[in-house]
Amino acid sequence: MRRFFSAIGNSFRNNLLLKIMSVIFAFIIWSYVMAAENPVREITVKDVKVTYIGTEELVAKDLTISKDDLIESVDVSIMAGQNSHKNITNQTVRATVDFSEISARGEAKLKVNVTVGIADATVRSVSQEEVSVYVDDLVQREVPVRCVLQGEAKEGYYVAEPVLSADSVMITGPREKVESVAEAVCYIPISDLEESVKSSYILTLFDEAGAQVSINELNASVPSVIAEVEVLHKKTVPVDTAGAIASITNVKEGYVVTDVAITPSTVDIVGSEEALSQVSSVSIKPLDAQGLDRSSFLEGELQEIKDVQILSGTTVSVYPQIEEKQASKSFSNVSINLDNLASGYTATLSDSRTDVTISGGESIVSGITKRNIRAYVELADAEPGTYVLPVKLDPITNINTSDVVLSVPTVTVTVREK
Repeated sequence: MRRFFSAIGNSFRNNLLLKIMSVIFAFIIWSYVMAAENPVREITVKDVKVTYIGTEELVAKDLTISKDDLIESVDVSIMAGQNSHKNITNQTVRATVDFSEISARGEAKLKVNVTVGIADATVRSVSQEEVSVYVDDLVQREVPVRCVLQGEAKEGYYVAEPVLSADSVMITGPREKVESVAEAVCYIPISDLEESVKSSYILTLFDEAGAQVSINELNASVPSVIAEVEVLHKKTVPVDTAGAIASITNVKEGYVVTDVAITPSTVDIVGSEEALSQVSSVSIKPLDAQGLDRSSFLEGELQEIKDVQILSGTTVSVYPQIEEKQASKSFSNVSINLDNLASGYTATLSDSRTDVTISGGESIVSGITKRNIRAYVELADAEPGTYVLPVKLDPITNINTSDVVLSVPTVTVTVREK
């Protein structure tokens, strides 16, 4: 029995070894055949960069095409011997499109030419075999430049109108787009500016309708411009009202300026921080009233301030209150009359006389005499008794009762029967 099992084990070990040796021998034969025969197999190279040639010829013909129509890369399937596969890469496969084939404006289809720098390799297929482009005339045109400030100046700062290096620029591109451009806009962000800057800014193109025009063609160009942006400190100050009253001259003889209203009453000024610190208000220049005898609107001009600019302009509206010079006149011992005392009664006054002081315009007051003044107490319907009554004056032309002062404003009146 022991011999039987030993014979079976030896047979199993011999067959396993035979199998292993068969596999090794088969691999050696396969490797030899592959090396000797070098069978042709397919290999795909991804993302082969497309190179565009003939650009100079295209420019010489005054033509251009949009870069948006161009492709960046293609995938290429190549048939080559197995031994060459390791050498077929993005560096040994070249894809080109030749612009020199283009001769006129319009639609064009350009072939993607692929070559492989390996002797036994051939191109089987390309993921995109041609490129469709639109060809347009390459032209130049001068367009105006406009500046737009983006954002708001920081609190306490002022951004002056930028000074551009050029009022217009020459743009180059496809005729259809270039001829539609109405202006080039220079956008300058100012929200964070605290000091003056000088920098180069890219221009944005717009047509008449305000739509943006994007030029992204071969050999097209949109130049930038240099802009100088002055940033100054800003401050709000009042217009000097008291000084304005004194600055108004040549009102009519006998008249004076009593008050003035100025619009605007405050102005914004800009300059260096040091210059602004010296300014607390702005004055107006001497203003000729040209003989005015009544209030009227005048145009005033603000005084210049060294190293400071007034933002809101140099003129203001001035409305002076012009009144006649005031005078007063006093009259003493003016008799107080008893008016409308009923017959059959008699009356006595605690004071029979009063002093009268009248204020008003000089021309009016100077013409008033004592004969124009009559003082009285009203006794209509008065019955016997004692009354405290106000002393009144007959109306005086152009004099208000508020402009009259009596030394005896009231009297005690005693009414008796006769």
